[in-house]
Amino acid sequence: MSKERITLGFRNKRGETEKRINKARKGIVGELEIVKKLKDRGINCRRVPRSGAIWSMKGDVWMEGNYIGEVKRRKKVNKLLYEMLLNAHFGFIRADNQDWLVVMGLEEFAEMFKAWRK
Repeated sequence: MSKERITLGFRNKRGETEKRINKARKGIVGELEIVKKLKDRGINCRRVPRSGAIWSMKGDVWMEGNYIGEVKRRKKVNKLLYEMLLNAHFGFIRADNQDWLVVMGLEEFAEMFKAWRK
């Protein structure tokens, strides 16, 4: 799994680099980052305007075939999710009385999605 990092430079009115990003801005930046990464991997997608606040378009990212993606960017994410992928291409996780979820790296997701869409 790649650990590439995108550096974002925001400057305030005095020209100083801002270190804090408000929640809404952080969400938009995360959504745009994922859209760029998916497009770079050959997946047709776009950010949903207003992050799903429009009744007819839910979710954060629309992908070809009318698939909707939800983007969450947090300072801390459960370490277990990353540890699962150290020796596997994807992992399965579920909380008690909940449905199973699949966790995978972006590269694996992009490859599987493109192959499935053919």
